[in-house]
Amino acid sequence: RRKFRRIHNILQELRRAGAVSTTSPRGMTEQDVLQFLGWCKEHLDCSTSAKYMRYLSEVLQAAGNGASLKVQSKYRRHMPRNTQKPVQTLASDRVERLLSCDWSLEDSFLDALAKAAIALYLHTGLRSGELRNARLRDLDMDRMEITVSHPKGLGSWASGTEVSPIMTGAELCVAVYLEARKEFLQKHGLDSDAIEPLFPYLKKDGR
Repeated sequence: RRKFRRIHNILQELRRAGAVSTTSPRGMTEQDVLQFLGWCKEHLDCSTSAKYMRYLSEVLQAAGNGASLKVQSKYRRHMPRNTQKPVQTLASDRVERLLSCDWSLEDSFLDALAKAAIALYLHTGLRSGELRNARLRDLDMDRMEITVSHPKGLGSWASGTEVSPIMTGAELCVAVYLEARKEFLQKHGLDSDAIEPLFPYLKKDGR
């Protein structure tokens, strides 16, 4: 849904600039598709460009429009392809700095939360949404692992039962946070064990 909304916004931007004649899947021409392709190649990496072209092509074909297929056939050598993205890592001294007490947030609970989240991101490899939507019961401190209950592709190629080990180095930050979480929720009259999100957000109205 997000990808299709993004493609729609790109086409609207191109339409306002006069680069495409229409945003209607039935009416888009080969030139319109080429303009969209050019925008993707200028602003996105190869893999994302290939993905967006595939999505656009599926929509056009569903509308009975073969413009995208013609573009792919005519300009095959210029079409973006999926590529292996490089794995980015942090040097050990930067990791230590992120997990140290040299920095802090004014709110003690948010400070503990931020450091625990950073520790888990660095020591599990979970995606941002996978950790942000994690549940308290997903975290197993005895085994030092976390269940990825909200993975990318849930219901398609992921089941939500995959488990990721937590590498050595995150224990202290996570333990401090769990205690801060318990105190924070109890302070607001809530049972910390009954609150599902690992990283809860308390609204002003108490929810």
